[in-house]
Amino acid sequence: MNKKKIILLSLVAMLGLTTISAQKTVVSKKKPVERVLDTCEQMPQFGENNSELAKFLMENVKYPKDAAKNKIQGRVLVEFIVDKEGNIKDPTILQSAYPSLDAEALRVVKLMPRWTPGYQEGQPVNVKFALPIVFKLN
Repeated sequence: MNKKKIILLSLVAMLGLTTISAQKTVVSKKKPVERVLDTCEQMPQFGENNSELAKFLMENVKYPKDAAKNKIQGRVLVEFIVDKEGNIKDPTILQSAYPSLDAEALRVVKLMPRWTPGYQEGQPVNVKFALPIVFKLN
């Protein structure tokens, strides 16, 4: 091969490699994940005091018929996030008692009105909160 052909083939090969190694820039449309604290200086609060939370639970929890019929009692531990605005987010069962008791505990947590959010260094923050809901027959 002559020298011109070798140079031309080398240039074509280099251009091909350059095109292959080019990368695309992908712009993510997802919101950044906000930090959620396990504890903070001022924890979230339901109403003015703990008795308001107890009152809310007593007024809204309905004992599931199947659990009552089968005399099933238990404690359901529900974890959720109280966000910066005091909204309840992502309630999940940490400790299960019985399927219908778990479902009722989640239903009631989702009914809750806004809480006073937690604060860290004077700023509202997202905070995890675990709430035990006890189902006991009289």
